[in-house]
Amino acid sequence: MKKRIICSWVGFADYLASIENKKEYRGPILQTIEEISAPCPDIYFLLFNQNDKVIHNYVSLAQKNHSNHKELNELYNSKASNDHYFEWLRSKNPEIDIKRRDFNLLDPDDTKNIYNAVISVLSEIRKYDFDYEIIFNISPGTPTMAAVWSVVSVSEDEDIKLVANSNYLVNKPSFIEFPFNLAIEEVDRRVIISKKLAKESFPDCFNNFICNSSSIRKTIETARMFSNFEFPILLIGEPGTGKKTIAKAINAEKIKTNPFTIVKCDCFPGDLFIPKIESHISSEAGGMLYLENVASLSKFNQSFILELLLYPDKHGTFRFAASSDHGIYDKLKTSEFLNELFYAFSTGLISVPSLKERGGDIIPLTNEIIKNINGAFSKYKGWEQKKLSSKATSHILKYIWTGNISQLKSTIQRACVSNFDKGNITDTDTIAALEVVCAYSGITEGIDIHDGLNLKRSIKKVESSIIHRALEICNGNQTKAAELLGISRMALHSKINNLKEKSHE
Repeated sequence: MKKRIICSWVGFADYLASIENKKEYRGPILQTIEEISAPCPDIYFLLFNQNDKVIHNYVSLAQKNHSNHKELNELYNSKASNDHYFEWLRSKNPEIDIKRRDFNLLDPDDTKNIYNAVISVLSEIRKYDFDYEIIFNISPGTPTMAAVWSVVSVSEDEDIKLVANSNYLVNKPSFIEFPFNLAIEEVDRRVIISKKLAKESFPDCFNNFICNSSSIRKTIETARMFSNFEFPILLIGEPGTGKKTIAKAINAEKIKTNPFTIVKCDCFPGDLFIPKIESHISSEAGGMLYLENVASLSKFNQSFILELLLYPDKHGTFRFAASSDHGIYDKLKTSEFLNELFYAFSTGLISVPSLKERGGDIIPLTNEIIKNINGAFSKYKGWEQKKLSSKATSHILKYIWTGNISQLKSTIQRACVSNFDKGNITDTDTIAALEVVCAYSGITEGIDIHDGLNLKRSIKKVESSIIHRALEICNGNQTKAAELLGISRMALHSKINNLKEKSHE
């Protein structure tokens, strides 16, 4: 069974409840613990503000409305107030693992540090090796805190629930749905927040990356660190994930005008590859020499690159970078790719996540693509500024982008250009664009893109493909695959058995 983890800030009403200590006045946190729908929480993360000025304001406000001045005077600093509330709540709920995390906010609406605090708690939760569900209690604290909880709940990879109570003295706490149309309206703001955070964390060339999802944040952090050194870089990830874009950012981080030279390894016959590389090296242009799809090189050409990496004086001022999909690991096992060359690159190894690992980035990326298209085409007469409809957004989120960012970009561009004089991009537009984009790539592999992965609406002949894809995405976990397909686990188990029986007939 999943453990239930609730997170919330500690607000004024909660501090006051611990001072009053009356049964009918419990504060939002205690009421949520006692009255939330089963099961009760196993772990509760309390986020405290350590800023004495804020606590001073809380206590002053309490003194105006309540008579318990003696105890209030003893709580005139953050440590005393936080200690008092923490111990009071633990005494009320000894069976719950209540965890205290202290943060120093400049003020109760310090958006940047509120966001960083929430992300730090999420990072801690992700280290747990047991199954869990996360709930954000958005009632305690300021409206800014509630807003950050809400935005994070729809931008992170986990399925995070929200619980709130509009009037904790009268109503019971209840789960709330983040309105989908509101989420769409927030997308542009989330892109701005994402870019602002990226700009603060990854200055200069890395500040345009959309990094809502933790997987890509880790990748960009690594790339940013590697930009300070000169060792070779190897980016490994599925096609279309942005490996080249990351390599360009690494190259331009120190000097924006640094040359970036691309050599597509699979485009040169064996006897032409070495002269091509030598011509670039002899030019002494410097910058970065990017070997795209390096695993396609013959062993002879791999040996040539290895010698250049082992003896840097042979390639002048060039820094080498290379990219490959995950097939490079298979070639290492079969000795088709030189272990020594892989080791020479491995110091600068960067793993680039697929789009399916970046759920929180799909819509921000889509809107950024649309924004760029609007900017490029606005000069043409009759062009209507494009915007995603709610149904189109739902379809984009549901679809499994096996072609990653490249496929997403091509699809959105097709949908926008095909509807030159129309403003709203509908689900019908995105489906039509997908049909064209995928028609010649084999990317759909027989799957009905009109229905995505909703098994109930899929036709019989592709049922096997859909089930296999869902199981692959969920790493063989039938419970998660069943959720993805929109059916029960028992129904999925039955279908798998039927498919096995048919395969033996």
